[in-house]
Amino acid sequence: MVTALRTIPIRLRPVEGESFESWLWAYAHILRVKPAELMAALGLTHPPSQTVCDYTVRLLPSELDDLAAVTDFDPDTFRAMTLERYSERVLLLREDMPRCMDRFRLWVRPTGTRFCPKCLAETDGRWQLVWRLSWTFACLKHRCLLVDRCPSCDAIPRGYQGVGYLVDPGCCTARLAGQPRSARCRADLTRSRTPTLRAGHRVLRAQEWLNTLIEGPATDTEVREALTDLSAIVGRIFTQRRTDLLYGSGKRFGEAFAAAEQSGGVKLHRSTFPVVDSTLTAGALTVAVEVLDTLGRGCTSHTLESIVDRDDVTRWSTSPSNYFAEWNFGSNRLRTAVMQAHTARFTNVDGLRYRVATKSARFPRRTPELSARHTKIPQMCWRNIALALNPGILPHVFRPALSVALLLPGNPQRDLSVLAAKLDMPATKRTSVALRHLKQHTGSVGAEAICALADYLDSIDPVIDYQRRRRVIGPCLLPDRTWARICRKWSIDPGAGARARLAHCYLYARLTGNSVYDAPKRFRLDTAPRRTALANFTYHMSVDCIAALDDYAREYLIDRGIDDEPIIWEPPFDLIAKLTLPGPAVDSIDWRTLHSLIESDDPCCEELARRLGTNSEHIRCLLIEHPPLPKPSAPRTVASDSARYLQVQSQLTSQVLADLATEGCTSMRSIAARTGISQCLVARRIRELALPIRPPGGQAQLVVDKEWLRQSYIDDRRTLRQIAAELHSTPTTIRRYLTECQIPARQRGGGSHMEAVQTRMRASDYPEPLSLALTGEGAWTRLRRLDALMTHRSFHAAAAAEGTHEGVLSTQLARLERETRCRLLERSHASDSVVPTERGAELLGQYRRYRYAHGRQTGTPSAIGSG
Repeated sequence: MVTALRTIPIRLRPVEGESFESWLWAYAHILRVKPAELMAALGLTHPPSQTVCDYTVRLLPSELDDLAAVTDFDPDTFRAMTLERYSERVLLLREDMPRCMDRFRLWVRPTGTRFCPKCLAETDGRWQLVWRLSWTFACLKHRCLLVDRCPSCDAIPRGYQGVGYLVDPGCCTARLAGQPRSARCRADLTRSRTPTLRAGHRVLRAQEWLNTLIEGPATDTEVREALTDLSAIVGRIFTQRRTDLLYGSGKRFGEAFAAAEQSGGVKLHRSTFPVVDSTLTAGALTVAVEVLDTLGRGCTSHTLESIVDRDDVTRWSTSPSNYFAEWNFGSNRLRTAVMQAHTARFTNVDGLRYRVATKSARFPRRTPELSARHTKIPQMCWRNIALALNPGILPHVFRPALSVALLLPGNPQRDLSVLAAKLDMPATKRTSVALRHLKQHTGSVGAEAICALADYLDSIDPVIDYQRRRRVIGPCLLPDRTWARICRKWSIDPGAGARARLAHCYLYARLTGNSVYDAPKRFRLDTAPRRTALANFTYHMSVDCIAALDDYAREYLIDRGIDDEPIIWEPPFDLIAKLTLPGPAVDSIDWRTLHSLIESDDPCCEELARRLGTNSEHIRCLLIEHPPLPKPSAPRTVASDSARYLQVQSQLTSQVLADLATEGCTSMRSIAARTGISQCLVARRIRELALPIRPPGGQAQLVVDKEWLRQSYIDDRRTLRQIAAELHSTPTTIRRYLTECQIPARQRGGGSHMEAVQTRMRASDYPEPLSLALTGEGAWTRLRRLDALMTHRSFHAAAAAEGTHEGVLSTQLARLERETRCRLLERSHASDSVVPTERGAELLGQYRRYRYAHGRQTGTPSAIGSG
């Protein structure tokens, strides 16, 4: 049976900020009833299976209505006296148990309260609701620490213990140990002693900061994040036993921590449970508040750095990923600060993965945006972006390394070969080297730029799907005939075959963003001269040439179903424009100045870069965006191929060729002679008009006797030029006849020279061993130097007399001994003297006897006999 509630004629208005429990005790004291009896009169009952409920946590809607009816106060007044006013801000209430708090989050107190003795004395024992919070440890009004235990019985004050007894509001209601239940402590808590702090003390400033946070305009989410960060920092302080940090606030705070360690009063659960001792709480929270306040002002907290340093020293086996996982319950701001404090221990690759150089450092994790990022990045990073970020590395090395680096921010994968494979790039170690150079030249600016670009790519849909382009663009890109047609249409110099290949490679790199150094065979330039040729080709391209290639590229993409993408694209340069980058911005030079310098004296790219105080890559980037106009044709004796062929097309029409044919000019030679046009252009025009070409013939044929040719070439050792001169032909024709007659070609080099041939032919006129030494060109010179060795008896003296080196004499002596198949000299290494052997003396005598005869045969006796 439910008893109807009656109003109470005596009313007690709550004090501002008072807790519901305090008002209940003070109201019962005025009415001279037990608090339990007053609770029954107010309709505050609880199930028989439970002890007295903690009504200060939350009052149910029905209870609020009953309280309003009995006391004639507004229900919101009573709601403001419960901890529900701090729900979702400072604490979390459980839905399954309305009057219970989540004890494992936001550092809540399960029961009891701290108090300020002076405040209790001034208000006749009225208790503040804020004292119930774990975050309140000091009274700003009286500049003192709160008391957390009764000085008489050492119990935690208040709670709902003793509601069945008459106890004054400012006295302790705790039950005395070993005494009957009616025996209560009843100690006057207003007489408790607490230390008074000086004005402006660090602890008081920390309490004021917390009060402003809790009661201020910050959102509930911001407050919860800040309190979670505070509990995380305090947990690390307790775990590391950092008494040195607590001593910074005062001696009593460090001693409180030492005493708590000895008594086991510090729970090392990393801030899961609150610390009861107000002195210890004040010291730890003061340090944590100062850390958080410093981070909030955008400054570096040296205290946090010392905490991270201590972890690095004591946790020897902890990897960065495991260590940062322990801070995951903190806010992004705290995790960022922890990672930035750990920056010096990061590798360049991991620093990008964790984004430690940015304000949004966080743990890498897989996201859909990250999984699709590689489709938006070319193999060779965008020219203008790479130009500004390049710290002085060769562009063809830095650009692919930068593309792989763009895949690192936020990526759980740190294997560079795996990331390079996503871009269809071979495994490379250049990325880590490029990042090291970038850090040396820019500090953290380079990493900030890379992270900014990666974040932008994650925020947009692909403008160009480079993965699709790498798949669909193949070897049929820009056939030679198409390149020739483009050159004719736009009056572009097609050059030789090499120039056409350079156009293929340029267009392939422009469309796919791939490197031409590891491209398919048709587009690969794997040697330095070819790469230099491509750079020069890019430098000399005119606006007409680029426009013509872009028109063809657009049609090529449309034919392959790609009609929704531009030919090329780059991220906005504004993303990194405000950073201090190592390289120049592409628009830092006026392109009009560049064009005027090119038109004035046409310098090479390197010379132009030197004049403008930049690098060659900067010049090429600017010319690709602002290509120059085509240069006017210079006066030449013979016009360029494309310009001349336009004249040929207008001169050699079908009717003109038909008229020439009626006059007997049917061969290309006769047409060229009549019109003054070269035979190759005439043949090209005839093929273009699909006219029949007269077969070759009518030319006098060269008749050569096979045996005579063999005798002249093989036996007489005559050269091709000598035979061709006799037959009034060319060496090429003679070589063709040698092939047709199956006459083997002689070895090329000195052995085929005339002197060598004549020497070998006349060797049979001399006795051995002289005939054996006459094997070819320079034989008499070698013999003369052998005579010099015998004359001077020393390699050193003979070399000085002959004007050569000892090594040359030694080499030539070895050849003579090899040709004569005997030892010619005996050499003493101790005295550098030489003595001829018997065979050597014989050879030397024959040489001295026949050298003048040889001089008469060659017409140069003085030169041969001068030795």
